[in-house]
Amino acid sequence: MKALVRYLVGAAGACLLLAAPAWSVEIVVKGLTEGSAILVIDGRLAILREGDVRHGVRLIHADNAGARVEVGGRTLTLELDSSIAETYREPEPERVQRAGSDILYRHEGALVEGATVLLSVKLVDERGADVTLGVEYVYGGDYGEEVYLDADTLKGRNATGHVAPIGARLRQGRHYVEINVASGESAPLVYASDALRLTVYWTEDGSKRGAIISRVIPFSKYWKKVRVR
Repeated sequence: MKALVRYLVGAAGACLLLAAPAWSVEIVVKGLTEGSAILVIDGRLAILREGDVRHGVRLIHADNAGARVEVGGRTLTLELDSSIAETYREPEPERVQRAGSDILYRHEGALVEGATVLLSVKLVDERGADVTLGVEYVYGGDYGEEVYLDADTLKGRNATGHVAPIGARLRQGRHYVEINVASGESAPLVYASDALRLTVYWTEDGSKRGAIISRVIPFSKYWKKVRVR
């Protein structure tokens, strides 16, 4: 008996259902970027780059228009799931719960007098579109008063460049500041990251000059961009 191929098509996307006497697989495209896709395969979330295979599904090609996959010996192209488009219209009201402690990073070891240090980073709040981080720091003051804290999301150790500018100004001494990390205007509607990079930098005449300290914190997330009507 040949495998049955059936498309379930919505207003703006599709999912794929393959069925055979011995097995079946359902694939829903939840996110698309150039060269990678976020898929739900039989209810299991998977991030694939071109050439990757997960749960019997191989990603051949992906861009913002769709994902071409190979499964069960067939090659098919799928668009973004229509349910995602509904999600983009309004911010998600509920907080995303994470297992374990809300502390993402804590400085270990003695403090050097006059040094600039990120003492701790905690997750204050998280939604599909953004996160709020609480950062405790010490700024030694050696770089003047125009010192700021910024953040970016990383994927495979590379900066995505998708985060809206932050530029939270820091004060000399030991203090606490909260920053909001969210997708910028040029970011795709959905993208994945596996880490956050926090950087304290100094400026001169309004221009960024150099990093004082930088920390990379593991943080896997699917970022959703909220459309403004």
